[in-house]
Amino acid sequence: MFARRQMIIGAAATVGSAVICPLSAVAFEWRKAPPTETGFAPDIESRLDGLIADRRIWGLHSVVVARRGKLVFERYFDGEDENWGRSIGRVTFGPDTLHDLRSVTKSVLRLLYGLALAAETIRVS
Repeated sequence: MFARRQMIIGAAATVGSAVICPLSAVAFEWRKAPPTETGFAPDIESRLDGLIADRRIWGLHSVVVARRGKLVFERYFDGEDENWGRSIGRVTFGPDTLHDLRSVTKSVLRLLYGLALAAETIRVS
């Protein structure tokens, strides 16, 4: 089984100059895999349901779990959303729903930089 998604593609040049190429979206086919095949507990989805039911997590718009190049599961929810602080009301989220990410990109860039730095350290050693 495959699920069509957009994958963000980018590359970091050298760590020393911290040059990062522009990001672009390309079509990518995720191969679905059961949780146990990718190292997760077989009941990972029901655990998520339990956390939501117990109100230990809330306000989720989506959860996508992928590992080792395989899609383990994805879930989308309904909820209130905003765009730059202005409410746009209740939204039914899905795989093609555009989403205001703002500060999330800083975390993703830090992750990419850390991966590039680790790869450079390994190569130099």
